[in-house]
Amino acid sequence: MNAIIVPDIGGHENVDIIAVEVKVGDTVAVDDTLITLETDKATMDVPADAAGVVKEVKVKVGDKVSEGDVVLILESEEPSETIEKTDPWQDEASGTLQEIKAMHPNHYFSVLENHIAERQNRYVESIKALCDSIRQHKMCAILPAGANISAQNALANCDLLLDTETLSVWYADKGNYDKNQAQRRVKEYQVLSSRKWRIPNTKELRRLSFFPLKFNPWRQGGHHRLFDSCYWHCLNRSEHWITYLDYDTLEDYSSHSHSGRIAAVNTQVAADLPAFIRYLHEKGMQLVPTDGDRTDLLKRLPAPPSLKQVLADIDYGRCRLPKLEDNWFGDVNKGLWEAHGLDDEQQGKLKLRARDPKIDIRPGNVGIDFGTSSTVVSYTDDNNRAKLLRIGVDDFYAAPRAEHYENPTVLEFIDFQAFLKAWRETAYQPLVRWDDVRCSHEAQLNFRHNDGNPRVVGSVLGKIKQWALRQDRDFHLRITDQAKGFEHEFAPLSLRNPVKGQMLAVGEDDVFDPIELYAWFLGLNINWRSRGIFLNYYMTFPVAYPKDVKEKILASFRRGLLRSLPQPLAENTEVMEGFKVEECATEPAAYVAVAMHAHNIEPTDDGIAYAVFDFGGGTTDFDYGYYRWANEEEENLGLEEIFEHLEAAGDKFLGGENLLENLAYIVFRNNLDICRDKRISFTRPLDAEDFASSEMLLEKTQAAGTNTLTLMSKLRAYWEKGEISETGTESIDLIDRDGNRTNCTLRLPVDELDRYLDNRIAHGIESFFAAMKKAFNSRMPEHIHILLAGNSSRSRRVTDAFGLSTDETRDALAEERWQRTQESIKRIFTDAPPQMTAYRPLDAEGNDESALTAKTGVALGILRICDADKVKVISHAAGANDVGEAPFAHYVGKIRRRKFQAGINRSDAYQEWKEIGVVSEKGIFNLFHTQSNLAYGGNMEEGHTELKIKKIEFPAAEAGKKVFARAVAPDKIEVCTAPDAANIAQDCLQELMLN
Repeated sequence: MNAIIVPDIGGHENVDIIAVEVKVGDTVAVDDTLITLETDKATMDVPADAAGVVKEVKVKVGDKVSEGDVVLILESEEPSETIEKTDPWQDEASGTLQEIKAMHPNHYFSVLENHIAERQNRYVESIKALCDSIRQHKMCAILPAGANISAQNALANCDLLLDTETLSVWYADKGNYDKNQAQRRVKEYQVLSSRKWRIPNTKELRRLSFFPLKFNPWRQGGHHRLFDSCYWHCLNRSEHWITYLDYDTLEDYSSHSHSGRIAAVNTQVAADLPAFIRYLHEKGMQLVPTDGDRTDLLKRLPAPPSLKQVLADIDYGRCRLPKLEDNWFGDVNKGLWEAHGLDDEQQGKLKLRARDPKIDIRPGNVGIDFGTSSTVVSYTDDNNRAKLLRIGVDDFYAAPRAEHYENPTVLEFIDFQAFLKAWRETAYQPLVRWDDVRCSHEAQLNFRHNDGNPRVVGSVLGKIKQWALRQDRDFHLRITDQAKGFEHEFAPLSLRNPVKGQMLAVGEDDVFDPIELYAWFLGLNINWRSRGIFLNYYMTFPVAYPKDVKEKILASFRRGLLRSLPQPLAENTEVMEGFKVEECATEPAAYVAVAMHAHNIEPTDDGIAYAVFDFGGGTTDFDYGYYRWANEEEENLGLEEIFEHLEAAGDKFLGGENLLENLAYIVFRNNLDICRDKRISFTRPLDAEDFASSEMLLEKTQAAGTNTLTLMSKLRAYWEKGEISETGTESIDLIDRDGNRTNCTLRLPVDELDRYLDNRIAHGIESFFAAMKKAFNSRMPEHIHILLAGNSSRSRRVTDAFGLSTDETRDALAEERWQRTQESIKRIFTDAPPQMTAYRPLDAEGNDESALTAKTGVALGILRICDADKVKVISHAAGANDVGEAPFAHYVGKIRRRKFQAGINRSDAYQEWKEIGVVSEKGIFNLFHTQSNLAYGGNMEEGHTELKIKKIEFPAAEAGKKVFARAVAPDKIEVCTAPDAANIAQDCLQELMLN
């Protein structure tokens, strides 16, 4: 490329162009007239100084120009040598990737090749955009990597400049040379990997030395000097001069000096500016405008894409695991799982070493406590030591803290469509970007730092465990991503189990499953290449989770964990036969397995009675049983410790997140005028009561859900720490019915919030003792050990209620809570109650990666019982079955003498008919049911808020017949009429859902 500039025109400025003799595409010879100028004294032609083709005409007739202005760009007919490019897409590695794709279209590297090509396209587009930005500056300094561009003389001392209009690169050689030395010197230059440097002509040197002082850092000293030197080499037509820069013109003055400096010019950049920019970027150089803030323009570009860079970032890019260091690519003891299956020649061309993932399989087990608020992952190392994992922290090099091991069950969607495209591209270890979707700690941190921003709140997905439980009950879950505001509603969770012996397949029509994605994130961290690969996974579930829900969650985890494994391992069908994800125990049972020992409670031959109050984020689970030594028969089987599980119960709405949702609901209900005035909607918790004229305020929309989540976030400190705004108000941004963000100042009814929490927790504790009486009814022990579990049990309201106040917290309020519990115990245990000892939730000491806490205890307990040869859990629960179904969850019966009388009790056996009442004269039977443990004992009054009614109509001929019912599922019964249990006809059954 050759830039044609306006020559010396006798000091005139703003000269008129009266003719343009060429157009783009014309071929011109040396000295052909290109344009014609007119001053007030004469006209003059501007000739071509080289043969070539007109590539760009920068002026038109009527324009005004001055000396040194560029008027057109001429492309030389001579073969041009551009500055050397380093293009990894045309090198041996790229070719090898394409060969692999052709030979092994299903190999993981085929996916990498597609991914790299996409990154290359994005990289090229970013370079093009940067080129446009560069042209907005007059001149740029080119500095080496690591140069301090903020230093005072950084630009003044630079050796390279880019003229952004002519696209000429200048190199300053500050030595003094005679003409022969200068000619030899220029031929030897290999600056910027190019040998196409030359001595400038007078027009070019004049443009450089006359460039405005504020734009040219080389202009130092008087007149037009460069680096305070007036003697510089140049060519005036074909004659080599050493010109004198102290004059206003250069063409007429050749210095008498025998030596001068060299400002070498390279005009090849104009042929391909993007290639030059890419060259600078890949060499790590800096491009700094001389006319403004000292910022490196090249920092705007993403990293240059290459196979090695993609592989080095592969773990970090997906889930912020550490980047791969160089030794992963060549060390004989390391290597890449992804490259397994490539032959030695292909590995050599790609400059990497393959590693068979089979050799990294670890024998240990993995325990997963999948929680509503947080998930804990434990594993056994090669020495059978139990350890915990951190998931989704922003810096894995940071020192671990106990809370790091409680991994928030949260997903954050930045760009949902970009994520989904990558998620559906390949089954195993898809190249999903952390910048498109995040999980766990970093997702929750971003949520809490932006809890007043509806756009962030709406992009965060929590409660995915509860969604699995509720998704068949008109429970719609939606998110709106941050990047584009794209809204996605999740389809109901379905059962999609992988098939043994078959590779997973994915495609564009796959229904997205957020539990599968969360399990995938867990799997990437569990099966990190520096730790090894695990094939045995065990999970726990709340007591009340129905079998079909557990199976769906297990299937989602199987798919997600499988997808986290290296594809070459998944292709080994023999090895994958050992892969399993199974239910291990209930969450309370797993906790007991470690908590008894942690509290120094030793078993006895007769058994130590225990009761677990597991207060979690979604529910509170109760578990009752005995802990004893193995008897002689059991010892002969190698067993030592036995946990005899008597019964499980719970309170499905007593969970930390549910309490928060109810607190938010109470605050909204105390601010209905504001909500109506600003047209703010919100959601109602499943266990909350409706209110009058709620039609326009209670909704199941994305906006209503976001408003509830936003307020819950603001109230979290009150629930967890007792902290609340001193003003009694909370300023918060909510979303109105039109989708607009509006600020609201809400009044906080602190007294009502306090009463609600105390009453709701007290109600749950009373239910716990009622279920305890039922569990131990056949053999009431003298002493029961009560184990508090779950993070919500750390609340002072809970510890006060169980009489565990410390000297610092023991006050009148603590005493009031404890007395309330004592009254409940006396009311339930009408005879002398057993002695009870309560234990605080476990707390970690230090930051041990096997720290046992109220939350991590379940995951660590899984490891103790999942396939232990010395510990066994034996269930004696009524209704216990071999198919893994949850116990029946209700009390069912009638009202007699204004009190509820149960015919079927919670946990009664399935498929056993029980008489529950009689059909009335009008052919109607009012069936009552409840999940409250307070129903046990027959003291629940008619009209109790937890007592529900279902009206069943029978033909008039059925009047007087007995009504029978049997439990067939946790929330389902069958009902019929018959003269007696022996004459029940199977063709007249009615099926009733109790939720």
